Amino acid sequence: MVTVIGPAIVDVLVKPFHNKVFEQGTYAAEDIRLSYGGNALNEAVILGRLGEETELVTKIGADEAGENVRNFAMESGVNCDRFLVDANMVTGINVVLVDESGERYFLTNPNSNLRKLALEDILPFIPQMGKTVCFPCMFTSPLLGVKEMTELFRAIKEDSDRTLFLDMTTPKNGERIEEMRELFSYVDYFMPNEKELLMLSNSSTIRDAAEEVLSCGAGCMIVKRGKNPTKIFLPGKEEEIPVYDRAKPIDSTGAGDCFGGGLIYALENKMPLKEAVRFANACASCTVEAVGATNGVLSLREPNQRYAYMKEKEGGM
Repeated sequence: MVTVIGPAIVDVLVKPFHNKVFEQGTYAAEDIRLSYGGNALNEAVILGRLGEETELVTKIGADEAGENVRNFAMESGVNCDRFLVDANMVTGINVVLVDESGERYFLTNPNSNLRKLALEDILPFIPQMGKTVCFPCMFTSPLLGVKEMTELFRAIKEDSDRTLFLDMTTPKNGERIEEMRELFSYVDYFMPNEKELLMLSNSSTIRDAAEEVLSCGAGCMIVKRGKNPTKIFLPGKEEEIPVYDRAKPIDSTGAGDCFGGGLIYALENKMPLKEAVRFANACASCTVEAVGATNGVLSLREPNQRYAYMKEKEGGM
């Protein structure tokens, strides 16, 4: 079983967003829809749809939005027994503005569950967690600073058979790799994007930044680079995996989360690391062609077809 830890919220997606709305007072967007999001929910849903046994550890409000989030997760094959319900908190409803190029801009509620997950919410579930644990939301909740995350990761890895995956959002307080040495020592796979990684480092290249993280004891670095090939860094080794070159992006929401879900699924199903990254890129390419964080991956079928194309193309090169 895979355990995913982190936020689960509602998204209101607006596409395409244009700043003409501030000049005109109104603007006719092509598509406005209700969806679901949060790093952890996205990854758990992708894993569930790919057929992996998955549970989500999260906290929601005792409100309609929270109930809708739970129902959505369950319908996607996610075990929701570890959902905490807090009657004193609202479930987050984010407004996601998607511009004509597919880039995203977020309006968030800092008083919602998105920012309220705390160490004490998670620790009681650790003994029952799966052998694979993913924490895709580093820096999302101010209650989970470097000290708290280090304690959490230490407790998770007390079971030496567990594999820990880590992903991140933008650092909020100027955090740097050097102050996170113990934290990274517990991490088996770290999956930031290029911009996020460089924000953590004093280095100007992803290679040097990756070497900083690996020197802390992390097992593997996988750096997502949008349209550019994905980088894999292991101690003394660097590899590059092309992305799916036929994608027609319309919304990048959730692409990194779907990459993470695809990677975990592939590794759980014994794919070699390079092939797992290739499959993860296939999953991400499905996501950017649909509006919403998880609407592009509904089953194994489309990611498998794209993965097969990527394998065939590389074989012909």
